[in-house]
Amino acid sequence: MDKDLRALEQERRQLSQQRAAVVESEKKLRGREESVREREETFRRRLDTKLDDQLRDARRRIDEVIEELKNRAPRLVNTGETGAARSEARAAIDSIVGRVGLDTGATSSTTRREAAEAAGPIEIGTRVVVGGLDLEGTIVELRGNQAEIDVRGKRMRAKLKDCAPLGIAPPATVRVNVDLQPAKDRCQN
Repeated sequence: MDKDLRALEQERRQLSQQRAAVVESEKKLRGREESVREREETFRRRLDTKLDDQLRDARRRIDEVIEELKNRAPRLVNTGETGAARSEARAAIDSIVGRVGLDTGATSSTTRREAAEAAGPIEIGTRVVVGGLDLEGTIVELRGNQAEIDVRGKRMRAKLKDCAPLGIAPPATVRVNVDLQPAKDRCQN
């Protein structure tokens, strides 16, 4: 019996040592995982910063090219064409960013366009984003292929194809508080 107890005690000590070794190796693995995670996060932040810088440079270069085009041939190219060229170039950059799957930290026009596709048809009262201008407004009137849009209290016209719906505008609400007090008898003799 003593022999069996000693054997059990020996096995118990071995199991205890094995458990301690497993716990220690788990701690080491967790530490390594955390270290790898931190390195990945640092690398991701550096990469995002570099990409943001390159995107800013590309957008700035687009604006420089458009300005140069305007200065070289101001009468040959109208502002609508330059705006369209600028918006197409920016949309191309945004689509590349979308394909890469990075968040640039700003609300991009592609994100708005994706939301617009889900918003439905354009009708009076629909909130829209106006294409190259990237302005948000509410449709006030529709005339053929053009829309009259209320943008921050100003009205503007745009082609329907340049408008991307965001959804129905919430109804305007006005709250009025009236405090009534009892009238005192003013006709006292």
